[in-house]
Amino acid sequence: MNFDFSHVVLLILLMLSVYYDWTRRKIPNKITMPAILIGVIWSTVNSGLDGFLFSVLGFLLGFAVFLVPYIYGGIGAGDVKLMAAIGSLMGWEFVLVSGLATAIFGGGLVIVYMLYKGGLKMTLIDALGLVIRPLLRLLYMLTRKDWFLVKQKYFIGKKEEKQNDYIPYALAIASGTLVVMMFRLDTFIQF
Repeated sequence: MNFDFSHVVLLILLMLSVYYDWTRRKIPNKITMPAILIGVIWSTVNSGLDGFLFSVLGFLLGFAVFLVPYIYGGIGAGDVKLMAAIGSLMGWEFVLVSGLATAIFGGGLVIVYMLYKGGLKMTLIDALGLVIRPLLRLLYMLTRKDWFLVKQKYFIGKKEEKQNDYIPYALAIASGTLVVMMFRLDTFIQF
């Protein structure tokens, strides 16, 4: 693997982001914004208009990849800006594959966290309940047997306080991004 300036900036960006997200629960703009600017300037200086478009398209896709999870409260704004910075530095193909790898690492991180906190069982019960509760109601309507209504209570998860739950998602972003970078997984996309 050939390292260039953008790879060095990316590694520094990832290390700082994980550190800040882990210790302060926030990825500050003073880390992501310079990386975005460096990505645009570096690409433009090296490749002119094509480099500028490469970086801006990477920025936009990196931003878009995590916008929906941010809107629904799954991740923070710093995570969105971190992916945008990765896209600005590495381009749209890289950030697309990195986003997929991040989702895999993020899912694993969430499962490990939930096992640690003991919330996995409740989440699975809630998920099963989305399917089973309506089915039990339908069976009750068809048979008028109270047994089906009684069994619904087993598929209602306990609502837990979520305000203290925090998962430093920069760790998943860094893991996914490093795997893509080390194994050059972005080269599989051909357009």
